[in-house]
Amino acid sequence: MSWDRMGDVAVLGRFVADAPGADEPRQGASLDVSAPQAVRRLWVAKIEDESETVRSFWLEPVDGRPLAANLPGQFLPIALDIPGRDVVRRTYTISSAFDGRTYRLSVKREALPGRPAGVASNWMHDTLRVGSVIQANAPRGDFVIDDSAKRPIALISGGIGVTPMIAMLEHLVARDDPREIVFLQAVRHSDDHAFRQHVRSVTAGRSHVRVHVRYSEPRADDLESGKADSLGVIDEPLLRAVLPSPDIDVYLCGPPGFMQAIYDALLRVGVPDRQIQFEAFGPASLQRQAAPVALRRTEATAAASERPTVRFAKSGIAAAWDPATENLLAFAEAQGLQPDFGCRSGTCGTCAVRATAGHHRYVDEPLADTLDGEVLICCAVPDGPIELDL
Repeated sequence: MSWDRMGDVAVLGRFVADAPGADEPRQGASLDVSAPQAVRRLWVAKIEDESETVRSFWLEPVDGRPLAANLPGQFLPIALDIPGRDVVRRTYTISSAFDGRTYRLSVKREALPGRPAGVASNWMHDTLRVGSVIQANAPRGDFVIDDSAKRPIALISGGIGVTPMIAMLEHLVARDDPREIVFLQAVRHSDDHAFRQHVRSVTAGRSHVRVHVRYSEPRADDLESGKADSLGVIDEPLLRAVLPSPDIDVYLCGPPGFMQAIYDALLRVGVPDRQIQFEAFGPASLQRQAAPVALRRTEATAAASERPTVRFAKSGIAAAWDPATENLLAFAEAQGLQPDFGCRSGTCGTCAVRATAGHHRYVDEPLADTLDGEVLICCAVPDGPIELDL
């Protein structure tokens, strides 16, 4: 099901005045779109259902000016004005390669039995229409394709983890990347299979791109109809069958248990740890045998004696900072603590903690506001000894 951008532009409540109409020039005057924290007003130009639970929203700038470029795999921080709530902030992966005009967000309706329904995802599915307007900051994130690499590449996903892989696949195809590409997708069944036709269309006629989809809970005719290439879970035998060699760059995204199983199988197949990149959804989502490349900072060469002490006042824990750790949130989790967190990208503000002593610096400048004396530990590292109220 889809809504064309020229369809119903009547929208709900407060969005009516924001919808770009025939008389609006859409030329905004003063917004610096190159500024990393510039807030843009984006209108929903098209809506398309990708599966029973995943819906794509195509967003274009209300002012008509160029969008900030997104690298394939990055996410978009958005703010939703949901009635009865404070502004709800979320981050969703941009599921399309950058074309200068649109971002596509593909959002899964979160409604699992026994768990609270996803506030943002359900509201977006139920409320957003063509013409609705939301606010967004510039794209962010480090889980991106390395265009300089020469090795074959594998894009492996489970569930809604397919969204960054779609952007990466579109990017690779659009630039005529000559590398051998494997697109490996784990899905429950055909009703849950997002982007099925799109992937086949993007890769049609490209002999260097291999697509393999495996269903774990197939419907009666899923295999016979050709919707699935095989049944079961992605495992070591399948990896050996579809990967051209162990010397391959792997990008992995999906639920924590899925990613851990695939990561362990990749190591057994012989893929080097340093060539496996992943998108984490939460704490300890993947236990790896070596620090990921993205987390190795220049600080890692510092002598142990030069590493600042991080003290957690409430817990009575003190430890020397590990420079291979991504941020203070990950460091706290490594000490057995369980701080609150949401986006893990400095957008939502959930991880704000009072710093009772010392100093910090932000690796990535956060978008969320904090009170005096607070630090967003999901994107901060110590700048000398520090004490946190944890």
